[in-house]
Amino acid sequence: MLTLADRLPATAVHHRLALPQVAVATLFGVCPETITRDIRDIRQPLIKMEHTIDPTDGRLTTLEHL
Repeated sequence: MLTLADRLPATAVHHRLALPQVAVATLFGVCPETITRDIRDIRQPLIKMEHTIDPTDGRLTTLEHL
């Protein structure tokens, strides 16, 4: 299970870099189901606060770009 301090960057990485949830789960050392739930839980307050995380212009093509 991720802490709130981990959930926020995981959600930001997912939205900003358009990384699949499976990749984000691997980065944070949790199962994909956990990341899916945590991103959903963080997304709700962001929507209520009318805050969006805009995607970057480019895409990651290699691990070095991350």
